[in-house]
Amino acid sequence: MGRRRDKQYYRLFVLAVGNHRGVTLLEVITTLVLVVMLTMGFHYVFVTPLEWVSQSGREARAGHLAFSLLELVRAQVHSCPGEDLETIIADPDLQGLQELQGYFPAGMVYRLESSTRPDLGSIYWYEVRARVTWQQGNREQEVNLVTLIHVRPEGD
Repeated sequence: MGRRRDKQYYRLFVLAVGNHRGVTLLEVITTLVLVVMLTMGFHYVFVTPLEWVSQSGREARAGHLAFSLLELVRAQVHSCPGEDLETIIADPDLQGLQELQGYFPAGMVYRLESSTRPDLGSIYWYEVRARVTWQQGNREQEVNLVTLIHVRPEGD
């Protein structure tokens, strides 16, 4: 009776598996194709949105850097009345700039530009532009912020 059960178990096992003693090349190739298709699907579902999130993070950091640069210029203009705006912008040791640069990743390059706006009725209005650029892949990305700053003459 014990042998019979062993034979029945053996037969069931053989019937479930069949008489094949290995895996055919066709089964291996089919399995590999399915694994590659699933991997590509997961790539598009998970990796692409992560790239979008990292890109928006870089854009946010660049926007914060540009806004902070404009605020540094505005603070310097108001703390030093009569000083030329071009001199303030060209100063590499702009007060607070060294501390600001430590918070932003390498590769982000900023540039400050200014131009007078006599169309506003006064030669003391300046348009100041902060441009932050960085490389992302093989494309250059940039964020531009523009503000108007009124420079008080020395006697006011």
